Amino acid sequence: MVEHYDDESLHHAVELWRTCSTPEFRFPADALIRLIKREPTCLRLGHPQASSSHWDSLSAPIGAASVPSLVRDWLETATYPARPWFDGAEAKGYSVFWTYFGSTRGAFSGSLVVLPKWFEIPK
Repeated sequence: MVEHYDDESLHHAVELWRTCSTPEFRFPADALIRLIKREPTCLRLGHPQASSSHWDSLSAPIGAASVPSLVRDWLETATYPARPWFDGAEAKGYSVFWTYFGSTRGAFSGSLVVLPKWFEIPK
């Protein structure tokens, strides 16, 4: 799981998703991601080998390098949880995790999952 609010961490999260699966389900950087599930509070991107009727197709397939900008665009319109009270400033960020491909029998096995999250910026 990666939780942060900056672009660099988002790039690391995508790279971990791409490389941290079991060897047979790792995918090269040039593999194309074709499936997406957009909801106001959750974004899921399908593993390149995924296929399911629960997914929507991207208008054009994208490579792993394009995922961070797609996530940032989604976060601009995502529904965040209620703003917490922080002693310092706050920043809109994300929580990113992935499920190992083939590890669950659900429709979203192998997906990258993004949730909007608030972060406190210390004074």
